[in-house]
Amino acid sequence: MYHKPIRGDYYFKVIIMGEQGVGKTSLLRGLGIWESDRFRFIPIPTSGVEIDIRERILEIEDKKVVLKIWDVGKLREDHYMYLKGVSGVIIVIDLTNNSSLGAIDSSLAIVKKAIKLEFENIPIILVGNKKDIIEERAVSYKNLNDFTKKNRMFRCLETSTITGENVRQVFESLSREMIERTEKNK
Repeated sequence: MYHKPIRGDYYFKVIIMGEQGVGKTSLLRGLGIWESDRFRFIPIPTSGVEIDIRERILEIEDKKVVLKIWDVGKLREDHYMYLKGVSGVIIVIDLTNNSSLGAIDSSLAIVKKAIKLEFENIPIILVGNKKDIIEERAVSYKNLNDFTKKNRMFRCLETSTITGENVRQVFESLSREMIERTEKNK
């Protein structure tokens, strides 16, 4: 089937990754990847094996930004080829699961190994999801922020795919950072 190319001012390949059940797919749904721009919560976990690729256009400062988003689940050693040509990375953790933050160490190591010299030029944002489940919170904002700084990520954000809080900001913030780095490297 032929798909008409999407026209935009910027084209970025973005990898979204994290352990199963942290809310990666729900985060994409909140952006309107599968549904309309209106938020709808339909939790269906991905298997962690399949790769789902979706495109989304955002308007950032009067520019059309085309995001090709690869939902890779938990990044494994044999997934390094999916990082070729990546412009940005979103790592999602579950704020209600204390081991969720430590579980991304191996995926982050694969990212660093795969993009080697480009690591400083590719923005990585750490997303702590399930912010709305206050009574079960296990990862503090301080821990999230410290992890972000230690691993030289450009930003961390806390989200709720239930309320939609900060969902769009994740993608807008990452898009702005990718635009800035693209313009700087011209």
